[in-house]
Amino acid sequence: MNDQPPDDRDERTSRSDRSDRAVDRGGDRATRREPGAPTAVGTATDRDSGLDRYLPDADVDSRWWYWIAAVPVYFVLLVVAAVVAFVAFAFGFALDVAGLGGLASLTNVLLFSVAAFVLALPGLVLAVLFPLAIYVDAKAVARSGSEWSPDAVLYGLVALAGVIVTNFVVSVPLAVYYLYLRHEHVGTP
Repeated sequence: MNDQPPDDRDERTSRSDRSDRAVDRGGDRATRREPGAPTAVGTATDRDSGLDRYLPDADVDSRWWYWIAAVPVYFVLLVVAAVVAFVAFAFGFALDVAGLGGLASLTNVLLFSVAAFVLALPGLVLAVLFPLAIYVDAKAVARSGSEWSPDAVLYGLVALAGVIVTNFVVSVPLAVYYLYLRHEHVGTP
């Protein structure tokens, strides 16, 4: 045993060294970085900046890709609803020509209004969640160590532009392409 009291100077120096150099633990190894140096995406110190502090820190096994897969499913539902609406209006028009269309036209307008409202609600939810979901999932895939490392910011911005500017026209191919690449490199969906 050492009977000498601890040297305060040595303790302050070692504390100072620890505070001057933060340890960035990425993967299985720890690396030293100097203060103010950029951090790897997804580390605890990086999570304190920007939008990331409000979003969940998902892993590659999370279910965020469900929201991405919901975009093509929603598009198919819209196409089916449009075909049904077209057939209903064509049928109503045929009844009008035959002189029997008074009640059928009113029914068609009411059914179309209800269907449009029911289909608009999931569209609003997807318009908000699709860009966030593709951003969070792309970050999780990039951190997973797979050979595909998607740029989460790029995918999120393209998804946001696809929802706002093109009203899901670009979002459907983007979602299908992203899910295809995810399946090829991660295994799900």
